[in-house]
Formats: sequence, C-alpha cells, structure tokens
Amino acid sequence: MIRLLHIVLIGCVALLTSVTLPAQTVTHYLTAEAGIGYSSGFLGEAGVGYAFADRMFMMRTGLEVAYTFRQLAAPDHTEQQSEIDSEGVPYTAVYDYTRQTDRLHLPELRIPLLVGVQWQNWYLLAGAKAGLLVGGKQKSEMDITKSGDYAMFNDMFVDMPNHGLTTEHQFSTSSLPAGVTAYATLETGMHWQYLGWAVFADYRIPGYSVDARPIDQLTIGAKLTFWLGWQKRRTLPCMCTPQAAYYSRRR
Repeated sequence: MIRLLHIVLIGCVALLTSVTLPAQTVTHYLTAEAGIGYSSGFLGEAGVGYAFADRMFMMRTGLEVAYTFRQLAAPDHTEQQSEIDSEGVPYTAVYDYTRQTDRLHLPELRIPLLVGVQWQNWYLLAGAKAGLLVGGKQKSEMDITKSGDYAMFNDMFVDMPNHGLTTEHQFSTSSLPAGVTAYATLETGMHWQYLGWAVFADYRIPGYSVDARPIDQLTIGAKLTFWLGWQKRRTLPCMCTPQAAYYSRRR
C-alpha cells in the first residue's frame, strides 16, 4: 500500500514538471476592409475588425459602417372620390398617380460575428451580423393629375386650374426612425501577408428590415481587405510522464 501511494505521488509531481508538447502557433489579426454590393440598389461598406486563427479554425468580429441607397419605383395607379367643385356642382374626382419614386438612404452600424475554417491562404466564414439603422431618410416624388368626371355633361374635364383640375409634382422628405437590423451572412476569400479579397452574401432576416420585400433581402458583394497579423506560440502540458514511469520501475 505504501509503495502504491509512493508511485501515485511521484506521478502527480511528474505531471506538474513534465515535458511539454511541441508549441502550437496561433495568429491574431487586425483587419480593415472596404467593399461594394448590390441588392436592388447600391451598397457601400467599410469596417475594422479583429480575427483569430488557430490551425484550421478562424473567427472574425469587428465594426462595419454600411450605406445603402435604394430607388424604388411604384406602379402607376388611379383613385376616385366624390367631390363638389367651386360652383357647387357635384362630380367624381379622378386622381392619377404617376412616376412615383421612393429613394431610401440607409446608413447602418453593424457588428459581425463569423466563425469558420481556413486552409493556407483561403478561408470560409459563416455567422450573423447585428445592425443599427441610424439617420435613415426617405425621399419621395410623384406626379398627381386631377381630372373631373361630370355625369351631367357626360364628359371628363381636365386642365381647369380654377376648379383644381391640374397636374402637380409633389416632393417630400422624411426621416426614418432608428431600428435594429439582423443578417445571416456568408463570406469566403483569400489573404496573403497584408492584402486580400473576399466575396460575401448578406441575407436580411425578415422582421428586422426597413424594406422587407424578398427581392431586397439578399445582398451580394465583394471587398478588399487588409490584414495585419502577429503570431503567438503556446504550449500545452503533456499528459504522459515517461520520466516518472521509468523512475518508478527502477525503485
């Protein structure tokens, strides 16, 4: 029994003073990037971040500033309602809305969290981005043509400014409230010592978007990247202790 306790004690001491495995190298990066994309409109983005690589594993996060410009054209449409003109004669007012265009200016702050694999200079990352829409604006313009359908005359009257039957061009600007956005994202690319490139796809999760039409939910783009890396070597304790075993047998 005493000999067994002696062997166990020697083993515990040997674990604390054992040889180590060969050192592993992990790499840390500071990154900067600038890119463009398209999703029924123009997207420009720039950002800084941090990446961590350990053998085939890679993780990246940071802060992105994205600006999206979208121009949406609404179909022409007509509305009618009963009115009375300036002379007290009832008629049906016909409103034709044409050339209606909405321009969206959407600046965002985004925080990505991506994980994936790397192989030599190539990498593939997937994850999510949480964003905050700040300072968004919507600019709208359209032509409104008003005409009058008089039943008593069985005729349509147009271009009568004294009765308000005319064409007007309307323009309006409104601020969009701040809101949270969320994306599922996929990115792949290559990087060398300092420079690299990547392509990405961002899918806006429904319910976290200013404009949630399906055609606008997917953004595809490309970017240039700058990588500033430094390596750090780490060692792990060896779980086997051949010196202790050899010493115990000799005792």
